[in-house]
Amino acid sequence: MYFLVAYDRSKAKLVEYRKFSDDARGSAFREKLQLDDHYASRADVEVGVFQSRDESTFMKTHARYFFSASDLVDRLGKLAEGMTRP
Repeated sequence: MYFLVAYDRSKAKLVEYRKFSDDARGSAFREKLQLDDHYASRADVEVGVFQSRDESTFMKTHARYFFSASDLVDRLGKLAEGMTRP
């Protein structure tokens, strides 16, 4: 699967999010170019296309697009709690 993301860094907010099947790679990149043009005057907005096996994996590997900084800190804290030191 492919995921098209436009993320406003200044607001820490996802402003565009679209999913594409594996066979729609070309469409994903064409739409990326359109969003690049749309947000060209906004240096605070990043646009990207990512490939991942599924949406759940994508949300884990690119969590900053979906969770606030405090949510991420909380998640890391919970992970750390589950780890033990040798």
